[in-house]
Amino acid sequence: AIMGGSMSNAGGIGSSPRVLCLSGHASNKEVSELQAMVLGFEDTHRLELDYLDGPFEVSTTTDPTLKGQLDGPFHAWGDPAGGHHDRDSLQAGVDHLLAHVAKHGPYDGIYGFSNGALIATLATAMVEGDGYKSLEKYKGILPWKFVILACGSCLDNEAFHPGGPSGGPKLSTPSLHLIGAKDSIRWRSDKLKATYEDPDSYL
Repeated sequence: AIMGGSMSNAGGIGSSPRVLCLSGHASNKEVSELQAMVLGFEDTHRLELDYLDGPFEVSTTTDPTLKGQLDGPFHAWGDPAGGHHDRDSLQAGVDHLLAHVAKHGPYDGIYGFSNGALIATLATAMVEGDGYKSLEKYKGILPWKFVILACGSCLDNEAFHPGGPSGGPKLSTPSLHLIGAKDSIRWRSDKLKATYEDPDSYL
């Protein structure tokens, strides 16, 4: 249903669904554009795309397939000194996303790759919990209606629940999880998927 475009569009009747694409850790918009092209977001699914990188600049990518192929700068969602799977260090990235959506949204959906998928999930938890003041202009309207999470990451050192380490209800936002069947860290994607109430997945 998500990719089939059955949901109403943020731009109104007859417009293309708007999707905000979040890059991964130590990545950038150019990488996200290549992913969107491979997934057919524009040509096949007729999505209108916007892009957002993390708020922290890093000197190089950690992906060996990208080294020497793309110029920087590259960006991260968490403070590099604090790690990129830590809830506290990622809060700046969540705030960065929500501030962008408050200014440029609403969107129909969010696409996130790797750490971008984790940021989308943390932000979705805040929105569902009505915990972010800068989104008050939406007056109860969700600033996005679904998430597409590719090779999603997860938090370290805690059983991740939307409400925090102590647990809480699962997220009700519709989610599609793109998971690599042979991904060596697939367990991270599976752990992230488990935070959603009724997730769909494609391996």
